[in-house]
Amino acid sequence: MERKVKMIARKRYLILPDFQFRMIRHWIFLVVLTALASNLITLAFVWRQDQAKGGRLYFVPDQANSYPILVDPPSVKHMDIVFPPLMVALGLACLLSIGAGIFYSHRLAGPIYRIRKTLREAQAGRRVEPIILRKNDEFKELAEDVNSILGRLPAADGADEKI
Repeated sequence: MERKVKMIARKRYLILPDFQFRMIRHWIFLVVLTALASNLITLAFVWRQDQAKGGRLYFVPDQANSYPILVDPPSVKHMDIVFPPLMVALGLACLLSIGAGIFYSHRLAGPIYRIRKTLREAQAGRRVEPIILRKNDEFKELAEDVNSILGRLPAADGADEKI
């Protein structure tokens, strides 16, 4: 008769912090590298346009006749318009990639932790339950292979029943 193993919902998102921080660091590096390349290409085009047009952009009020005193319109460089939004986008990309990295690495670290724990228990000679992973977890094929191998091992007589 088979036993049903109840899955416990994970409450900690940093299960294997070293692994997860390494993964997040690589993830952020790729996002920052891509965003910086995009920003530098955009800034290069804007700089080239500034050089070709003399570097000034004028904003003239819509109702020029409504001003009693004649004033020069404010002048702004293209770079002053483009640079701040690009830096804000870079910051947001970093923050979003940190959040996504934590959640995605959790889907990897949880199964790794569970498989390692089960293998240590089997190595210590204790009886182990089959590895059951959550719906969105990765490494399901690996867990099935480990379950297959552990199912072929002889049950430890008088072994500790703890998992």
